[in-house]
Amino acid sequence: MSPPSEDSGLGVTSASGEGWTEYRRLVLGELVRIEKDISSLHDKFDDLKTNDIGAMRVEIAMLKLKAGMFGAMTGTLTGLAVAIGAYLMHGK
Repeated sequence: MSPPSEDSGLGVTSASGEGWTEYRRLVLGELVRIEKDISSLHDKFDDLKTNDIGAMRVEIAMLKLKAGMFGAMTGTLTGLAVAIGAYLMHGK
């Protein structure tokens, strides 16, 4: 890819000399900025992934515990209701 010529509208006068130096400086500056942005995004993604996955695991463990407790309580109540009903239907 060659640098822009004077008719490109970027204010560069030719492929050599001061125009090319300015163009090169601008391109390198943008590349550095883009690299910093990408690095920042990688850091944010790593933090997000670590924090969110840990929080989700804790949340899933809590839901499993609650589901188990709820299941045990409803199973106990159902068994108790059936036992009382059987006792009442068949007499003493």
